[in-house]
Amino acid sequence: MRISENVLLLGNGHFNHYIVGQEQAALIEGGMSAGIPAFTQQWESLKPQPEVSHILALHSHFDHVCGIPAFRKMFTQAVVWASAGTEKLLSKDKVCNAIQLGDQLVSEVYLNDNRISEKLAPFDPALLKIDQVVGQGDVIDLGCGLTLEIIATPGHSSCSIAAYLPAEEVMFVSDAAGTAISPEVIAPVFFQDYDLYLDSIRRLMDYPTKVLAVGHGEVISGSDKVQSFYQRSLQSAQDAFEMIKNKLRAGASEEDLASQLYDQYMVGGLADYPKPIMLISLGQLIKNVAQRI
Repeated sequence: MRISENVLLLGNGHFNHYIVGQEQAALIEGGMSAGIPAFTQQWESLKPQPEVSHILALHSHFDHVCGIPAFRKMFTQAVVWASAGTEKLLSKDKVCNAIQLGDQLVSEVYLNDNRISEKLAPFDPALLKIDQVVGQGDVIDLGCGLTLEIIATPGHSSCSIAAYLPAEEVMFVSDAAGTAISPEVIAPVFFQDYDLYLDSIRRLMDYPTKVLAVGHGEVISGSDKVQSFYQRSLQSAQDAFEMIKNKLRAGASEEDLASQLYDQYMVGGLADYPKPIMLISLGQLIKNVAQRI
């Protein structure tokens, strides 16, 4: 699906991948192994195919990097780019092994639901290695007048970045502005820090944006709709903060709150993720609130 003149959206509807450029191109978002079969089928039907010279991971969470090993094999000349935080995390064996386990568990869910046709072999964690570090203010030149501007977007994770395509006013935001779980509801995902999360969204709002290329779900098209998405994401985070704060003050345990948030927000594609991992992430969100009261 073409979302602008120079940007294609590929993927399975939950794991989004973006091809930026028509001759030399960047592949943005690493996704997971379970999404690779859909991507491969779409890529093989694409005519003509650009030369993918860059693979850009926007943060280190397992559902955004586990497709990188497969992409390295598909695009052997491509350089893998990410933030310094992502590079540091993915250089640790313990982190990579945990990421691989999460990837395998999601692949099993897809296999059991017949969303993929065969069991996927585990990838080599060494293939998660980042080749080139980028950060706030850096520019990736794709040729033909196309550049990607890198924006630091901490809050969802310490290693989060966004990429902006000024030529077409497309913002590749990954999960930095929340994750839409329905047309009405945006899950608040300030897993690293609440204040940084809100600040990142507010800074993103200053960029003229016609298309918001999110990590999961439907792409947001139209400047007014993009701004509405940002506003709803801010409100969702603020509402969640107040709800958690009030329940903690009323004596609710962090464990019970995490379970409540899981039932509320871990729906759709997020329900495919291992529950223990998501409860840990939601527990971190709760701790971010607890530290402020």
